[in-house]
Amino acid sequence: MTPTLSPDRAAVPSVVVSSSFEFKEDFGEDLASLLGTLAKKVSGRIRSIDPDVVVVRRADWNRNTGGQRGPRLRLLAEGAITGAAHEVVQATRIRTGKECGTDYGASKAQIDADASQVHGGKYSEATAAALCGLVAGA
Repeated sequence: MTPTLSPDRAAVPSVVVSSSFEFKEDFGEDLASLLGTLAKKVSGRIRSIDPDVVVVRRADWNRNTGGQRGPRLRLLAEGAITGAAHEVVQATRIRTGKECGTDYGASKAQIDADASQVHGGKYSEATAAALCGLVAGA
């Protein structure tokens, strides 16, 4: 995190993670059903925590992995959860790591480094998206 210093005060932006969650689904089921299940779970969770802003961190494009099943499924899942989030919170944004860094006022590497210090480093990409939303109001 980047502290702000002035002659009479120092301010360090901080984030307290009150809860975190993850959804695990079996990729063996029908893809449409899987994405629908993810969307329903995300929608329900977002309704229960009632955030002001939702930022979904989109996978960075990589030519070497772009055609593989895992990255394609992640992109589909990101679309499903972004759509579900937007139905609940109009201030829903989808950002790449670089865009999160820019909104945060730093580089992707810096926001990722700051995010890794929160919540024991677990869910660092999601934490970076949260930092982006907190600082930029996305």
